[in-house]
Amino acid sequence: ANPEPTQPSFGLITNGNEFLFLKATREPAQYANSRLFSLINPNNELHQVLNILKDLRHIIEPTA
Repeated sequence: ANPEPTQPSFGLITNGNEFLFLKATREPAQYANSRLFSLINPNNELHQVLNILKDLRHIIEPTA
């Protein structure tokens, strides 16, 4: 559960080779998902996945 109901919730679905990012808000009740990132394709998108995770860390982590 999100302790800050006014802030969006973020999620990640993965099977180890593919990654899908999720974002949900309560008011208004909406959700969105990213495109599917894959480590299997020739362009290996691990670098992009790691950049998204770093960006989410800065959004979620409280500032000191």
